[in-house]
Amino acid sequence: MMYYYYIIMNTAIYPTRTQISLSPDLKRLIEASGARLKESLSGYLRRAAILRMMLEDREKNDLEMVARTVVGSITKSKSGWSRIKNISSWQRQERRNEDRHRT
Repeated sequence: MMYYYYIIMNTAIYPTRTQISLSPDLKRLIEASGARLKESLSGYLRRAAILRMMLEDREKNDLEMVARTVVGSITKSKSGWSRIKNISSWQRQERRNEDRHRT
């Protein structure tokens, strides 16, 4: 996560310029927050982008952790699938049945 902060915030020169559109109200809110933090509009938006990327990484990592914890944690014999010999075949048949109902 610190990677984003280091790469983006520690670069002294920002050679790539971009243009964005903000509603007047949003721009006023950002400028007001930036003024309290003694931060420019572009600095504020750069920091906001970094924080969003960090949050998205954290959410992704949390979901991966849940998947690793849950997947395979219950044996087939103790699950609702114990009577199904071939889960893939059962699933394929169920999908065919669903397709018949939809047409």
